[in-house]
Amino acid sequence: MKTLATSLLALCATVIAASAQLQRPGGFADIPWRTKLDEAKRLMAAKPGIQADIDTTASRLGFKGGTFAGKPAIVWGLEFVDGGLYRGAVVLKAFSDRPKEFDAAKSMLAQKYGQPASTSKKGKDSKAIWKFLADMKNKDAEVIVLWNNPNEGGVKITYRNESMKAGDASDEL
Repeated sequence: MKTLATSLLALCATVIAASAQLQRPGGFADIPWRTKLDEAKRLMAAKPGIQADIDTTASRLGFKGGTFAGKPAIVWGLEFVDGGLYRGAVVLKAFSDRPKEFDAAKSMLAQKYGQPASTSKKGKDSKAIWKFLADMKNKDAEVIVLWNNPNEGGVKITYRNESMKAGDASDEL
């Protein structure tokens, strides 16, 4: 009985230690949630390979080029509500095998954030979703959506702060 209790304690400690190493997004592309549009624009422009903003409005910034997690990016979109960043998305450049690229991106995100809360596949369209609930330590509920939509230029990754704009399900870049 002592051996079982000791084993369970060791297992719990391992699970707690592993989960403590996992991160929460806290923002998008090293830009914290609630960052003002002008500051986000400056931070994006400072990233290597990022080209001038495109499709800019009072609540949206768009960019081309650069890299995300070491992978070449086609286009970026940052959206703002009440003056602060609440959503960011990037489409990664497709090279050949989109399902393999999706799996590689999913593995990269899982190493940082843990396994997705859900995954789905319909034909060539695959999706994985990570959910982070608000709690005593983290005031923001956050979602990451990884999407391999054949109509996009490549695999798309969207980070969204659900606490800032509840109900937004936009997948537009």
